Amino acid sequence: FPDTIIIHDVKIDIIHTLFFATTKVVSFPISSLINVTASTNSFFGVLNLEMVGFEPNPGTLKFLSINDAIRARRILNGLIICYKENVDLTKLDINLVKQKVEEIGTT
Repeated sequence: FPDTIIIHDVKIDIIHTLFFATTKVVSFPISSLINVTASTNSFFGVLNLEMVGFEPNPGTLKFLSINDAIRARRILNGLIICYKENVDLTKLDINLVKQKVEEIGTT
């Protein structure tokens, strides 16, 4: 059962699928995110999130597609940088934000 991550402009929702039709949803602000790493194997991608103020951390998102794990890492790293630099993304077009945040997270 793959986990799901939904990235908003100010928060992240993580949906852990525990069993058929059983899920656990965790939401937290982007401001609490300090590090994101992605790892892959031959079939799946794994996303690890580290937070300030969340004990334990929301954990690992497993069984993601490889491309989704890598893209989510880029987007989240871009959002971390934007937050630390006090960049207000709320007034920009959502498609432009997606593109630019991913570019920022890639560098």
